Amino acid sequence: MTELHNDFERTRIKQFTSNYLDKSMSIKGVRMLAVPQETVSEDFHVVIQSEHSIYVLIADGAGHGLSAVMPGLHLPTMFVEMAQKGHSILTIATKLNDELCKDEHKGYFIALTLVQINEQSDFIEVLNCGNPAALLINENSHILHRFESSSLACGIIHNDDCQRLTERIKYNEDARLYLFTDGIQDTLIQSGRCKNSIEHESLYKRPPSTCFDTIVADVTKAQCNEKIDDVTLIETFARTTFISARLAES
Repeated sequence: MTELHNDFERTRIKQFTSNYLDKSMSIKGVRMLAVPQETVSEDFHVVIQSEHSIYVLIADGAGHGLSAVMPGLHLPTMFVEMAQKGHSILTIATKLNDELCKDEHKGYFIALTLVQINEQSDFIEVLNCGNPAALLINENSHILHRFESSSLACGIIHNDDCQRLTERIKYNEDARLYLFTDGIQDTLIQSGRCKNSIEHESLYKRPPSTCFDTIVADVTKAQCNEKIDDVTLIETFARTTFISARLAES
């Protein structure tokens, strides 16, 4: 009876959090892998299309399970609403940080990466707040750009006390953008699939037609005996023309 009750509670908790977190659209050229370590993942993500842009949010809450994601339950809805109104990712990040800071959850934060791929104006803009570098890779499997973390994770300090930097690039060849939380890197390193973050990045230099599926297979094999952490990976294609620029907001 107790085990049945626990199973029921786990199912209800998963359904409850999914109502808040599952806001992604099915978009051609976008693939996602999300594997929770426990019933509820501290990772969450949103991918939507609005007007001429694809917007992506990938997040990793501090801690594990339900307690790690609860303070961020409203963020996916806020992200979607602001993206659909055409707000910049910098403005969206500022609002999400406000939301986390106002509740003053001591010691709590969420690493966020926000992306806008504008198909009409031909740019990719990324704001990385505490996640591993997002990788832009061309059809020859060369890394065109690393979107490194340039800002503190959200929820640590108020907007008046921090500066956030976005990177905007224009390019002239087909490419794939990979975004992930640190769980996939930790999983593959601890399983022996790669030795460090540099070797982990090299896994994304595989042929475009097989790269995502091969990494999924790597993760599946690595998790056979134990799930080390939540795993989230997003692959999205970009086919536009680009120059580099850096934007800042105090």
